[in-house]
Order: sequence, then C-alpha cells, then structure tokens
Amino acid sequence: MTETIIRDLKWIEREYNDEKFALISDVIESAIDKHETDLSRVIWQVIRDFRNHAGPEMMPTIYDGKEVQVPRIAMWEAYHGSVSEILMAATTDETDIIAELGSGWGLYLFQLWLRGAPKDARYFGFEYTKNGRTATNRLGELDPKLRIKGVPYDFYQPDYSAAGSKGCHALVYTCTAIEQIPQLPVEAIAKTLELADKVTGIHLEPVGWQFRHHLQRKSLAGSSSAYAEKNDYNRNLWQVLEQLQTQGLIKIEESKPDLLGSGQTNCLSYLKWTKI
Repeated sequence: MTETIIRDLKWIEREYNDEKFALISDVIESAIDKHETDLSRVIWQVIRDFRNHAGPEMMPTIYDGKEVQVPRIAMWEAYHGSVSEILMAATTDETDIIAELGSGWGLYLFQLWLRGAPKDARYFGFEYTKNGRTATNRLGELDPKLRIKGVPYDFYQPDYSAAGSKGCHALVYTCTAIEQIPQLPVEAIAKTLELADKVTGIHLEPVGWQFRHHLQRKSLAGSSSAYAEKNDYNRNLWQVLEQLQTQGLIKIEESKPDLLGSGQTNCLSYLKWTKI
C-alpha cells in the first residue's frame, strides 16, 4: 500500500533542509575552500553537481500542453533559461525590490543578477530552510555589489517586514515553491502588496489543472488534480488569485497552463498579476 503523503513543514525540513540544501551548502563551501571567488563560477559548480550530468539522450518534455522529445541537456537549459527570462521581462527601471518566496538556495535570484536585472535593487530570498538561506547568504558574499539577503519565511505565517522600506516597484515570484503548500493562505500573496507602490507577481508552478477550465482549454499533457491530491501538492493557487482579483486588489494579467516541463508531473504553468 502506498504511504499517504502529508506535505507539512516536517516534510519540507527533511526533504529540503536536511537533504537537498545541505548538500548544496557543502558544494558551495568546497568551491570556496578551493579559492573560487567568482559568483558565476561557484553557481555553475553547484548546477553541474546537481543536474545529473544531463547529456544528449532524448527525454519526454511538455511544451505548451504537448509532449515532445528533446535531448535531456536541452530540456535542462530550456527550463532554467525560460524561467530566468520570464522573470527578467517582468523587471523595469523602477524595480527596486526583487523577492522570491520559497527561494531555496537562491538560484533564480542569482540568475537574475547575472543576466542584468536592476543592479541597485534589493534582492530577497524568503526561505523556510536554514540551509537554503545560508547558501544564499554565502553566495551573496562573493559579489559585494549585489544586495541580497536570505530571510526566514513561512508561507503559513507570511512576514515581509525584513524587506524594510517600501519600494517603488517590487517583483514577487515563486517557482515550484507554492506547489509544496497544499492550501496556500491568501495572506501569503495579499501581504506582498505592501512591499511597494507597484507590485508584479509571477508564479511558475505545476497548477495548470486549476485554471484550464477558465481558458476553456481541453486537458492536454501537463499537471493533474489526481497527481496533486496523491502527493499533497497545492490545490488552491488559482482560487487565491481569483479571490484577490474579486476583492479589487490585483489583476490577473496572463495565465498559461502547461507551459514547460520535464514530464507531466513537473510541468510549469505561468501566472502573472499586478497590484491595483
């Protein structure tokens, strides 16, 4: 009999803090011990260590709700490159706060910085795990021009006060983080509206099944309610955004289900909203 999954904070602590991010912290420290001082070089050592030596072998990939076969290394580059460029496109000359919720070790925050996101912005990795925050802060020390901070964070008790003074424009985003929260509290998104006068929110999460009906789109290859239920993944992100829109707090600007993923169980959908 398959064990019932309960994706609670104890689960997150074990899978991410104790297992995945502890190993990443070790790779970072090993690189620094070998006198690596360049941020990009250290990050790429981490990436190479954890992408399982992706090569030219073919693998099933979801793109725009359709399954195609591409080389594994092409899928890996397309996945991370697409996420970074989607986030880059949401920044403006006014962006002075960039905040990732459930930031892990900070990969996309660093990708944004290295790809030319606003250099004077304040970067925040709101992250539950200690090892994730430690890795973010340790990497941040390698580039004194980058103002980045790993901040203790809990989706169930959201607190953004560590961001300090209110910004002009904040980019707030998640990438496969809300998936870990079975029922997302409305406050986790609503409170981000206090970060700046203008706020853009982006969610890259495997939740296409939650809003395909809204687009009158037939079910294609991609995420499913059955998989979310079985693995205790998020089931209400779209509902939360709709509620905030109904309250006149945000406007949902774009919604694209099943955009890109390495198989149906890890297929990102794209949601973008703005503060009203």
